Amino acid sequence: MKSNLKEKLLARLCSGAMAAFRKTRLRLTPDDLRQLKVSFSQFGEDLLIVDHLIHRRTYPRGIYIDAGCFDPFKFSNTRLLSLLGWHGINIDAAEDVVKKFRLHRPHDHNVCAALSDKESEMAFIGAEGSASRRLVPLDHDGATAGVKTTTLANTWADSPFHGQPVDLLDIDCEMHDFEALCGFPFHSVRPLLICIEAHSRGERDQLQNFLVDMDYSKLATRGVTHLYRDARTIDTTKSAEVLMHEL
Repeated sequence: MKSNLKEKLLARLCSGAMAAFRKTRLRLTPDDLRQLKVSFSQFGEDLLIVDHLIHRRTYPRGIYIDAGCFDPFKFSNTRLLSLLGWHGINIDAAEDVVKKFRLHRPHDHNVCAALSDKESEMAFIGAEGSASRRLVPLDHDGATAGVKTTTLANTWADSPFHGQPVDLLDIDCEMHDFEALCGFPFHSVRPLLICIEAHSRGERDQLQNFLVDMDYSKLATRGVTHLYRDARTIDTTKSAEVLMHEL
């Protein structure tokens, strides 16, 4: 319990520090600009993602799947890849979010859908458009109108990218991340990297056990975000510590 509280506090402090940094007016020198690295993620995850993927593909541009995409810019783990010419699938249960992606990423496949491990009837709790809005059972206190969930397997099969290799699977479905992950078609496609949130020790252990069984190994943790790489296909000669140092 103490460990979980400590990690939540650390994540909040990191987020607050990043927010304060973004509001600070900086006087950058030419040397600063030459060394500057742009990040859109909440904890800088996209820098590690790009560093790990960009040097390990035989082609310069790849495909991402952003499940629970939330915003084209704010806290986005795929915006940097998009700027580098990558494309993919952006999925969110809020129609206004998907409209933003259709405007700012017209070459992506943008889908309005609630994701889970199977098709079922569920409901939402929390205001639409808020970062804390999440799926709950229909009989949950405060639940709003019901919604039919789908899976990442269905979304992938219906996309124009179906049949192509996937570089990044990014999941942030607000406390429903593991269920969304379980709905992914690992039997037919294996992402090189998986980026997913897990808050409690129980969630982290569940995630670790599942992905290790799928032959994925832990790359790094940033805040409450955990990054795993496909041990079958990605060069593992560099440790996570070395990669972090290179950033």
